[in-house]
Amino acid sequence: MSVFMQPVFRSLAEKNIDIVVTLKNSMVVEGRLIHVDNNLNIHLSPASSSDPVLGMMGKVFIRGSSVKFIAIDKKSCSFELFDQLLQKEGEFV
Repeated sequence: MSVFMQPVFRSLAEKNIDIVVTLKNSMVVEGRLIHVDNNLNIHLSPASSSDPVLGMMGKVFIRGSSVKFIAIDKKSCSFELFDQLLQKEGEFV
């Protein structure tokens, strides 16, 4: 993960926002972001999956190398938050 994005994801995890993670195998996992580390390993709790076999899950740990992309729920995050985070982190880059 980019050094620039680490503090952004860390700040989002502190706010416990809802995200949607699409994996490289096309599975979609939705849940509340609890923690993200430097390798983009993601901890979601509670989480649900697009796979009917998995359905609702409690805690989910997703390996960073299997992540295709991450979408942030519009209800959970605002553009103002991103502006603040990017301006704050831009000072240190």
